Amino acid sequence: MTTERTDRIKAAADEGRADAQWAMGLFLEQGFQAPADLAQAAVWYERAANQGLAVAQFDLAHLYWRGAGVAQSDAVGLEWCRKAAEGDFALAQYTLGIWYLERMGDAQKAMHWLQRAADGRNSAAAFRLGSIYEQGRGVKVNPDEALAWYARGEALGDPQATYHLARLYEDRVKGPTDNTTVLELYEKAAARGAAAACLALAKAYDQGLLGLEKDAIKAAEYVAKFTIMRDASKRHLREALRELKEDRTG
Repeated sequence: MTTERTDRIKAAADEGRADAQWAMGLFLEQGFQAPADLAQAAVWYERAANQGLAVAQFDLAHLYWRGAGVAQSDAVGLEWCRKAAEGDFALAQYTLGIWYLERMGDAQKAMHWLQRAADGRNSAAAFRLGSIYEQGRGVKVNPDEALAWYARGEALGDPQATYHLARLYEDRVKGPTDNTTVLELYEKAAARGAAAACLALAKAYDQGLLGLEKDAIKAAEYVAKFTIMRDASKRHLREALRELKEDRTG
């Protein structure tokens, strides 16, 4: 690291400031101002994590999960993530909730952490809670509760929550005013990146649903948007998998 600013951060990290230690870890993980060094990134993250800095605890958890710069360990990663979650770091709370839901099948613990994350304004957590109530995963199916959580996620800007809110509203459409609300939500979801909303809009224009007149051109435009989003999602997934493989073999 060569800049005056990074030199100051390094000096503060050496003096024991947790935020500077976390910044050093981030610089070394990302290769900022110096070649990436994941092992040294883990060292700095752990120094900050041991002082209780939640973001450092969470970043260290990810290194353990990926086996990047440290020996891969789901258990150690989970413990660091739990510490970050207990420190009210919303992203860690969300991640822990998903871990309990998808990896451990414990819906009650999942909901506990997802609710805490949603209280911390994590929009994805609100969406996940909506899907739990809609699907009845560990709880009784409750469409009204699902609707409420989707609405909360939509207000926080989550694209999937926005799409599913529109979908549930569409099931309850009773007139032109409701049609307008559903269309606005689908359009907002599509603008936020929900590919499924593009398909819903394509169908509406193709078949003349939700009070719309049939419009083949509009339908084709939304199909094209869906295809672009789908392909981008697949590309990002491939890139993430490649990075994970490089971390574990590098």
